[in-house]
Amino acid sequence: MDTMRADWNERVAFVKVNVDDRSIGEALGTYSVRGTPAFVLFDAEGMATKVFSGWPGEPEVTGYLTQLLQ
Repeated sequence: MDTMRADWNERVAFVKVNVDDRSIGEALGTYSVRGTPAFVLFDAEGMATKVFSGWPGEPEVTGYLTQLLQ
């Protein structure tokens, strides 16, 4: 993730959330997060467009981000 954060720094915001924080419990259900790690990708309007359960690998995430930003 650190490599991706550096590569996409100007175009994508990476936000890490502590799933043990009770104040985000509703969001976990909203985005169907059932385990960790989980990655939710949002478009420019704030709509969730993809949820990855587990780390899918940098190539898959990079490919999806490239499509999302076109």
